[in-house]
Amino acid sequence: RTDGLVAAALDADAQGTEGGAYLLGADEVRQVLGDEAAWVIEALHLPEHGPGLPQRRDLAALVPSPPLAAALEALGRYRRHRGRARRDDKALADWNAAWAIALVRAGRALANPAWTTRGLALARRVWDTFADPSGARHVTWHAAPRGGSAADELYLSWLALEVWELTAEQAWLARAVDSALRLMELHFLPRFGLCVAGNDPGSATPDRLDGAHPSLSSLALWHLGRLETANEVPALTSWS
Repeated sequence: RTDGLVAAALDADAQGTEGGAYLLGADEVRQVLGDEAAWVIEALHLPEHGPGLPQRRDLAALVPSPPLAAALEALGRYRRHRGRARRDDKALADWNAAWAIALVRAGRALANPAWTTRGLALARRVWDTFADPSGARHVTWHAAPRGGSAADELYLSWLALEVWELTAEQAWLARAVDSALRLMELHFLPRFGLCVAGNDPGSATPDRLDGAHPSLSSLALWHLGRLETANEVPALTSWS
């Protein structure tokens, strides 16, 4: 993205169809294959108008043959030259923080200052974009400010800790602790030692496991242990 953030993904939608950027309709198959199109359309049960998924579910049962292989190769060439899928321009807090973490850690481990510099720049951009002085988190860029998910708080805290370890700037350590405390306050199930993955602040219900996320909780436990070692915070110590 031109603003320095990382876009969420490529958008596969086209012509109002999920995956349409990668799919072919019967009309395009006729355009590519000409007189050979009819039996391919029939074999794959392709929709007549516009891109769509083949309606045939037993594609593995198709008997391989030189004509079929040639037809699929021709369609593949056409598809590759039709253009790339558009970029999905959403920028997610946790994904951008994870990318910045990867750059910072890889730059340190491999002694690559270019990666470290890029990671630090992205870290600053992430924090300026996704966290404001009131504590609100922007789950996506251009979205209305609201509380972030457990993943948002976890990755923002982890990113801040990585930058603090690299720069020794106390402001980053304070940010790491702030997001960690928000994670525990809003998304933590004390009885089970797990956090929930929902986007709604305060979605953790103390006596229920609804929405509990074991893998996210394991990552949070590892991170909070590191953070507690770096900065003695009683609330962190009680969980980690």
